[in-house]
Amino acid sequence: MQTERKKQARRIGARAAGFRDGDGKAEREDGPGGTGKKTAGTIVPVGGGSAMAEAAEALRSWWDRGQSFAAYVDGMTVNRERLQSIEARYALPEAARAFWRRFRGHGWRALILTADWCGDAMMAVPVFCHIAREAAMEARFYIRDDHPALMDRYLTGGARAIPKFVFVDAAFQERAVWGPRPPEVQAYLDAVRRRIPPPDDPAHETVKRAVYREVGDRYATDPAFWAAIEADLRRTLEPVAPA
Repeated sequence: MQTERKKQARRIGARAAGFRDGDGKAEREDGPGGTGKKTAGTIVPVGGGSAMAEAAEALRSWWDRGQSFAAYVDGMTVNRERLQSIEARYALPEAARAFWRRFRGHGWRALILTADWCGDAMMAVPVFCHIAREAAMEARFYIRDDHPALMDRYLTGGARAIPKFVFVDAAFQERAVWGPRPPEVQAYLDAVRRRIPPPDDPAHETVKRAVYREVGDRYATDPAFWAAIEADLRRTLEPVAPA
């Protein structure tokens, strides 16, 4: 375990300073929140202890600016009913409960970059809420476009893909980052996107809208996708979880 944690601590995340628009607008229109290239594991600033302390202090400051889950849901106008429906129907598998209980009493927190319009967030946030209750883990929520400085610390392939879950310990040291989706969901999304004709095709917009309606319906109704999110979060946090 110690060896793995040391490996995790040496991973350096690429923090692009600028925003490469890329698929940003299409991602918002389409529903799913990003490119699917996941960032996982601990990201440690270059510069040793002082840089790590500064990074922790920055995350502590961001924590105070986040919304509670209740406030986030109260502000939703697009996917509120679907998010609440998933939360009501999802249940943590019994085999996972013991793992998440390991976090109890250790003061871990999660900073969650999200947006109401994002289909991936609609699906992942309610799954995480079950995890947070089992782990006794507090969370704060940040609307992507309202917090560009925080979002730009966690770009995926240069894009503002969401959701992103940033896990910190009691000292606000960053321990792991997850998002925007598990590989099983990414494979499905890649497959359905191939059905969309090129942008210069007259049918492009019609087919794209139909495809993403299908994606949204699948996200809202497929328990296998919800289970994949929990399992991938567990894989991401396993190397750094309390013993």
